[in-house]
Amino acid sequence: MDTRILTQLNQQSRSAAHRHAELRVLLEAGQLAPDKLWITESISHLAYAPFFKDLTPEERLTYNHLFALTTVEQFIFFEGQITPMLHADRLEARGEKFEAPEREALITFDREEREHVEMFQAWLKLAARKYPLGRVFEKTPATQWIVEMIFKRPRFLIFWTVALMYVEERTTILSRRMLKEANMDEVSLEMHEKHLKDEMRHLVLTDELLKGYWDPAPKWLKRLNLWILKAFFYQVFFKSYSARHTFKALLKYHPRLEKYQNEFDQFIEDLPNNRAYLSQMFSAEASPRLFQALSARPEFAGIMSFLRLER
Repeated sequence: MDTRILTQLNQQSRSAAHRHAELRVLLEAGQLAPDKLWITESISHLAYAPFFKDLTPEERLTYNHLFALTTVEQFIFFEGQITPMLHADRLEARGEKFEAPEREALITFDREEREHVEMFQAWLKLAARKYPLGRVFEKTPATQWIVEMIFKRPRFLIFWTVALMYVEERTTILSRRMLKEANMDEVSLEMHEKHLKDEMRHLVLTDELLKGYWDPAPKWLKRLNLWILKAFFYQVFFKSYSARHTFKALLKYHPRLEKYQNEFDQFIEDLPNNRAYLSQMFSAEASPRLFQALSARPEFAGIMSFLRLER
């Protein structure tokens, strides 16, 4: 990893440390505006469904709020499970060796992601005042075991480097789009703005992790991990557990929409052919850093074709 780049990231992180305390105060004292968007519509699944235009403004707003809840839960799930495995102490215990800037960057990454989890949990408490739903994306012993197995040998199951870059970049795209929305809840906007500033640094770190863990790997190991990576993206793009859960929750608040259940099921089934939906999931515009990183490495040609539906 480039220690010069990491030194710059560490300096930026130290200067931004006070923002977490300020945001905690806002979340503890604030409330979410019931008549505002809580997340940008453009990343939601239902926005690409043919019947989305038939929803009333109230139904669309409820869906927006429920999708925001599901998205924040996903952030907690990923950031609360994966990043602790990348703590320098854990990796060093498994034989990794780091220079001082690398070590500090990984420790800071873990600390900031823990702060994000606290931030998102506080936001969920505010959201629960209007939508007292149970959690969907919980840390379970099974998922924890899978994550630990991946990072038990971080130089074997190296697909995590690409998966991590994808998740980190998706969060930055979400936050950028929210900053452009006119009818956005201020508390949610403040939270995602803070998240964006941290994630921009994290995205640079994921680029360095890709260089440090993926690039030196032998070809046979890369081939194995490309197969796993394709399965990972298939789950993320097409299984759409979060989409099904959000629509199911929407029906509790708006039973009128039950008549669209069959259309919704067909919409989910057709996601692999929905280019409008997929282009915002992965493209040069939706994931520019990952797109560039994969395009620069010949071994990812098959993955690039899969992600762009050239198959």
